[in-house]
Amino acid sequence: MVGLLARVARCVTPWFKAPGDLVVLLGRTREELGGSEYLKVVHGLVRGTPPWIDLKLERAVQQCCLRAIERGILRSAHDVSEGGLAVALAECCIGGPERALGARIETHEVMRADALLFGESQSRIIVSIKEGDLGRLREIAAKEGAPMQVIGVVGGTRFIIQPLIQAPVEELKSIWSTSLERRLK
Repeated sequence: MVGLLARVARCVTPWFKAPGDLVVLLGRTREELGGSEYLKVVHGLVRGTPPWIDLKLERAVQQCCLRAIERGILRSAHDVSEGGLAVALAECCIGGPERALGARIETHEVMRADALLFGESQSRIIVSIKEGDLGRLREIAAKEGAPMQVIGVVGGTRFIIQPLIQAPVEELKSIWSTSLERRLK
């Protein structure tokens, strides 16, 4: 995608920036696995109803993210798409050009673990913010009608989604950064 940034200083990248930042999920997770990478890769199935999209919710989540960027609140922002929440969070941990940062995530969703971790529900963005900006983000989300929940905190050397995943971030980064090379051998 190509676009113009009115203020380059407001460019927000997808990787986590600093220990202590809060991890927030904008949008709503549904118990949807149809058409997902998880079904294809883990179960060898290419079927099911693709995730449902609510265009009103999509607009609310996008507007919330844009307004928070405009106000300088967001430290990072990453869409939740191919691979679901677990993949997007791992990418936030390992994607930075400098040191990788871990995160401790505790979701409050009540659903099957595979759907929570790998479902590809539409209209979701993971953002990170300084703790002191939480109230400002809540105000923006409420004004735009975007659901949001604090799901964790950035820091440490491990990627943790309680109680389901616990992995060293450097190991994940190594696997990710050498994956193409390994596939071509």
